[in-house]
Amino acid sequence: MRNMRLLRSISGIDESFIEQAALKRSAAGVSLLRWAKPLAACLLVAVAIALPLIFDAFPGSPPAEVVLPDSPESTGFTLHFNQLARRPADSARINLPMMFNQVLTESEIRAIFPALHQARTVTAAANFFYYDSSLYNIEAQVSSSAGLTTTVLVARDRVVLDYGLGKDVETSDVMGTSVTAGYTAICPNSETGRSTIYLIAEFQLGGMGYYTELVGDASQEKEMRRELAEVVALLVSGGAADSGILNPSRPEGWRSDRLTLEEACADGTFGRFIPQTIPEEYLFESALRTVDLGRDELFICWMKGMGALRWQISPLGDKGWARLTSVAATKNYDLSLYPTPWADSVPAVLREIVENPIFQIDELTPEVVNRRALEIADSGDEPGTRLHFGVLYGDVVVEIDSKGVPVEKIYQMLLSVK
Repeated sequence: MRNMRLLRSISGIDESFIEQAALKRSAAGVSLLRWAKPLAACLLVAVAIALPLIFDAFPGSPPAEVVLPDSPESTGFTLHFNQLARRPADSARINLPMMFNQVLTESEIRAIFPALHQARTVTAAANFFYYDSSLYNIEAQVSSSAGLTTTVLVARDRVVLDYGLGKDVETSDVMGTSVTAGYTAICPNSETGRSTIYLIAEFQLGGMGYYTELVGDASQEKEMRRELAEVVALLVSGGAADSGILNPSRPEGWRSDRLTLEEACADGTFGRFIPQTIPEEYLFESALRTVDLGRDELFICWMKGMGALRWQISPLGDKGWARLTSVAATKNYDLSLYPTPWADSVPAVLREIVENPIFQIDELTPEVVNRRALEIADSGDEPGTRLHFGVLYGDVVVEIDSKGVPVEKIYQMLLSVK
């Protein structure tokens, strides 16, 4: 099951990281994490500051008391779950480029999650910004002896979430820490008739933002609420994570370099795929050469007022094959077949290829490009043609995202690459 959150550190993000977002639209991002095999399951052991908990169930349900084993003291709290204001939206996530990750060692996990490590099986990885090796976040999978797995995220400063909690949010005092918890139920399963339950809680400790999430079948609602409350208690009792113990090792060969147009054209891998002639009213804005986890690309942008021409060059890759289409299969790319909103008119099985088709350069014609064109006459934006598609040259794909550039000029630019 997919996580429902959008977590980002508020400080330290280089603006150049965001430049390519407009070209990516609905394309799937590459996961930043490569997990090691989970550690062998361990028995639940005593926790130094283990606490009995009392927390509220969903509205209309009675509260439940939770007691961690071998608790040396009796301190309780009520964890109030607020109704989440909207459903999770995977499409809202930002794929931040130029980061690298490291799987944490057992000693690092013990230092960052001291109480949690004693009571649960924990695997974790830390994500770092490439440009200065600073911490972006830590993501952990926390498994209970009952088989429930909670995602725990720790970020610098604070957590920004991709949903609302309404107007009357009730927070909970957990050992002096303010915790905001929430829940929602998503779409009953067609086979079981039961909903999927999302439980979350977020808080801050010592300048670090914490987010916890537990997802499961509604039949496990009681056990899930109990588990999330225990995980929150273990995190708070362990104190703020000491990220200073992490020693990031930046991968060799990675790069994120701003280039001049001349430098971009001279790039030995992708320079020859830059068009020879650009509409003269469009001025060079920026170029970024990126090599990181799963990505090797050259991105170039030209601007004319609110108009834009973005040109991204990269290997086709395994995922690109699913978007490759013959020009004869017009249902895969002809936008005139699908009235807006596309969410209603484009079949789900065709959505990715209709939004992001890739054509072989030898099959490309002006008619094909015309079938991709949307004409916009919005007074608050650059009027004219909108185009978005890819063209394959051998094993290299050029993806175009343009606003205001006529179809015939885009076609001629693509032919000039050939």
